[in-house]
Amino acid sequence: PGSSAIGSDIFLTGATTVNLATNNLDIGSNDITINNASAILNLAGRNITFDTLSNLGTFRLYGSETITMNAANDTDSGTWEYTGDTDGTADTWNIRNFAATDYFNLLINDDDATSDTFDLGGNLIVAGTLTITDGVMNAAAFNMNVTGATSVAGTGTLTSTAGTETFDGTFSSAGTTTFGTSATDFNSSITISAGTTTFTSGTTTIATNFTHSGGTFTHNSGTVTFDASVDHIITGTNTWNILSFSEASNDTTTSTITLPATLTQTIVTSLSLGGLDANDLLTIISSSAGSPATFDMTSASTLATPNFISVKDNTILDNSSAFTTPVDPTNSVNV
Repeated sequence: PGSSAIGSDIFLTGATTVNLATNNLDIGSNDITINNASAILNLAGRNITFDTLSNLGTFRLYGSETITMNAANDTDSGTWEYTGDTDGTADTWNIRNFAATDYFNLLINDDDATSDTFDLGGNLIVAGTLTITDGVMNAAAFNMNVTGATSVAGTGTLTSTAGTETFDGTFSSAGTTTFGTSATDFNSSITISAGTTTFTSGTTTIATNFTHSGGTFTHNSGTVTFDASVDHIITGTNTWNILSFSEASNDTTTSTITLPATLTQTIVTSLSLGGLDANDLLTIISSSAGSPATFDMTSASTLATPNFISVKDNTILDNSSAFTTPVDPTNSVNV
């Protein structure tokens, strides 16, 4: 394409989509303002040069464009949407990095019939939400930090081979999510409703709840540690490699772990359950009183000595033989 030069600012004020249909666009030191939440500026593979972006709507691109922006990106509002080029072939595109914070909202929304891949080229910081509706987002070995909610939809894929991945908002996966060896920190809750979610072979930490309502969860021989001194709710039938719960705050407050009634949590390697003292117990209960939940310790797994815990409506099985006293009676209780 050729290039068009415009010596003025550009404003998108209505609920409209503006496409760069033929030429690259150069407005020099002038600004672009998208001040309607339903407005879209679509680069469609064209290069663009401007000074400052103020974005309340959507800045849409393939991922191949050259973007010359003299100022930092708008990171307190708006969405950057990567779509690929809809040519029917599997392509690879680049997710652009900016300054300390890269995006407010980031949307991977592949328009191709075959899945395109969108590669990170550096560490990624998203101040708002990360949404993958279609296509593959490949974080490779780079770090990610997402402040808002993260969502991987049914035809979306999130892949991380290494690095440190931190999700401060809720995390939901209905597509394909794979963490490789990445250190993964869910600072809110995680929900698996469909597709396949594979945790890291390293360490995963979870701040609140783990909801498994559909799809496949794979432990990948990793360690899952739920944040200490916090109530947690676990749902679904799951197999864990190394699993740990604890109460560690000396504040006369009990932390409660709620396990799904009638369902089983299988432990491959080890299970750790620990309170702090008689006033700071770790309580294990079922989601339905009188209907027990189960920990199934496989033949090769170990149960770390459970100290200062209170157990109600739960059974721990060791090679299909129930422990009659699954806690240390000197400092714990069966309720």
